Amino acid sequence: MTAPDFPDGVALVVGAAGALGAASCRALARAGSDLALTWRSKEAPVLELAAELAGHDRPGQGRVLSSHRCDLADRTAPAALIAEVLAQRGAIHTLVFAAGADLGTPWFAETGTAEWEQAVTIDVHGFFHLAQAILPHFRARGGGAIVAVTTGATSRLPPRDVLSAAPKAAVETMVKAIAREEGRNGIRANAVAPGWIESGLGARMLQEAHAGDASRVVKAIPLRRLGRAEDIGEAVAYMASARASFITGQVLTVDGGANI
Repeated sequence: MTAPDFPDGVALVVGAAGALGAASCRALARAGSDLALTWRSKEAPVLELAAELAGHDRPGQGRVLSSHRCDLADRTAPAALIAEVLAQRGAIHTLVFAAGADLGTPWFAETGTAEWEQAVTIDVHGFFHLAQAILPHFRARGGGAIVAVTTGATSRLPPRDVLSAAPKAAVETMVKAIAREEGRNGIRANAVAPGWIESGLGARMLQEAHAGDASRVVKAIPLRRLGRAEDIGEAVAYMASARASFITGQVLTVDGGANI
């Protein structure tokens, strides 16, 4: 992909400190997009990522990046973030939602109220407030893209994954609502649903849920490997780009065929 795949402005990646958020940033930078990266408590990795991505050049111009703190537990933070990025960068062409709560893998019957509320606050409320805050800007500029990173567990739920799957299912429903209602305004909304990933939170959840034995999981995947963060990043960049201009309201499952 080349620079014309994105209009003027930046891709705002919420959750850039995580493995999938960082991979999405790298793929978007390679594809020709400038970026605004957010962090909540881990600023150093995001600053390091921004320095790394500044080296991805396009003809006549290098990547232009900025970093912004956003705590999705604060319901006023999303609107403040959008206003800050617009004030500093001028325009946003894509919102990537790659944030997520720091989840464990309890059985449903043993899930604590605090764990549940944290997952819902970050995923459901966080995405809701971000999407509502960005829509007026997208309407005013004649369009935009939203890409939410969810989970393949919304369609094929493994045991002990309710804290991830249930809130992300709500996010996927909101994605479809936005696609249905805002398409007339040139706004696309899609989700990318990762399967088992070998890095980041997915790796820790695999360790906890399967006691370190990933072999059974791999055998159930037709491509016979775990996913990589860059597999998800490339899917996000594609869905954000003009090459996916006639795709909206979809959940792209990236799981090596495990959901077949």
